[in-house]
Amino acid sequence: MRSAKKFVKLYEEAAEQDKGRRLDLPKSWDEVHALEQRIDPKYFQNEDAVLRTKAYLGLLGQTRYFGFYLAMRESDFALLNNVLFQTSRHALLAGSVAASGTDHSVELMNVLSALSCNDIAVVDAFLPRDLPLCRGSWYAEVAVNLLCTLYYNEPERLPEARVKAEKFLSKKGDTWGRGTVLYLLALIDKDAQKAGEHLQALCVSYQRLTHSGNKSYNALEKCFAEEIHGLYRFARMVDEDLFASIAQPNHACFSREFEAWQRQQGYPEGEQFYVYPPELEYMNRILRAELPHVRLEPPLNKREVYRDEEQFAKDLTENALRSGS
Repeated sequence: MRSAKKFVKLYEEAAEQDKGRRLDLPKSWDEVHALEQRIDPKYFQNEDAVLRTKAYLGLLGQTRYFGFYLAMRESDFALLNNVLFQTSRHALLAGSVAASGTDHSVELMNVLSALSCNDIAVVDAFLPRDLPLCRGSWYAEVAVNLLCTLYYNEPERLPEARVKAEKFLSKKGDTWGRGTVLYLLALIDKDAQKAGEHLQALCVSYQRLTHSGNKSYNALEKCFAEEIHGLYRFARMVDEDLFASIAQPNHACFSREFEAWQRQQGYPEGEQFYVYPPELEYMNRILRAELPHVRLEPPLNKREVYRDEEQFAKDLTENALRSGS
């Protein structure tokens, strides 16, 4: 991986400079466990099971950057695939039990991360077929409409989704949002050349995004564009012949070596890479639980539609408790 050495160097420098241990940048499993032990156990002992689920998802997850650090330090693509699986699942679940004031499109980036490790089930769960097209004009809403039209093979929804996309593209916007929409339109039009060009441009746009308010995290995120791998791999999920014709980006944030490994291994779905210790076993249950489907609250008016995070939290809790029985 072209960016692996850079990621490792940035990680180790940031961890060394973090004398106050304010960042979640452990360099060993002992340090991971030490971070977990800093959390007051009372937050994990709530008698309300739903609140307990929210606490686990909100307070744990210190292994994200550490997992990438291990995978890139060892050039271990199997581990990288599993890190992508666990960290994207955790992010999707944590985001879906917390109030956001948005519809389901808010999780687009995390869904794309999950697709980079072939976790196809997240589309059905977090962007389910029975939900209506997103109503707004934010790029993620426009992109989710196109993605779902492709994934669920719903040509009857395509005209409306395309009109929304063309309206979005007629206005000025950030290059990342425009590139994502243009790429999905290229897939719909079966234009492999344009799809490849848009992926290349997205790699450049990815470097301009603010991935985190923390300078160290932001620098680490730019080394490996998991979401672009997800966009690229999505083409395979909807049209293998088209996918075979799309040129991979030539950019440090996109790993052609990882894609070669994926092809050689038959595009395996990732697995949980870190099993939490016995005192945090409920987190393992959450990660192993069957994914609930996102639902929407009854609309407040013609334009505003929101996810029902409380219902998702209840459904996830039921599934997690069941997974441990």
